[in-house]
Amino acid sequence: MASVFTPEGSRFVKMHERWMGICARVSGMMVVAIAVATLADVIGRATQWYIIIGTYEISQLLMVWLGFIGVAYAHSKGSNIRVDLITNRLSPKRQDIILICSLLFGLFAFGNIFYANLGFVYDSIITHEVIAGIPKPTPLWPAKFAVPFGTFFLLIEFILEIGRAASRIRGGKY
Repeated sequence: MASVFTPEGSRFVKMHERWMGICARVSGMMVVAIAVATLADVIGRATQWYIIIGTYEISQLLMVWLGFIGVAYAHSKGSNIRVDLITNRLSPKRQDIILICSLLFGLFAFGNIFYANLGFVYDSIITHEVIAGIPKPTPLWPAKFAVPFGTFFLLIEFILEIGRAASRIRGGKY
């Protein structure tokens, strides 16, 4: 029988994986947009002494989104940095116990980041905070929203990973 924490056992996990795929494609488009805008700005400066106004600021906004969407996607694919010098010497059951403890710590830490940044987004909307350096006043809250958006998906990844590890411990699948 499939676990509720695997795509075979849960529609929620399938939906989450689809969202991660969308986030991956959006991240790829953001990288291309940043590269094209920066290249156009560099060519304009080098050839015609023309600066594309707002390129730097828009690139900053996209980088925030790229980073926080990328963190959740990297964790979903298991490509995050993992230090396992000591844990590799332990039994698989103890490795899962340590994994659960570290994920619970991450859940607490990123839960606080999520909650705090929702407040920052709210404050930015209420105070009509705008980005300096772009000719037309552009609201800052979409860039600030990238942090809770990305951490939300990361928190879901942590919960799913805790569930998978707990299922392995409970089921004795070692």
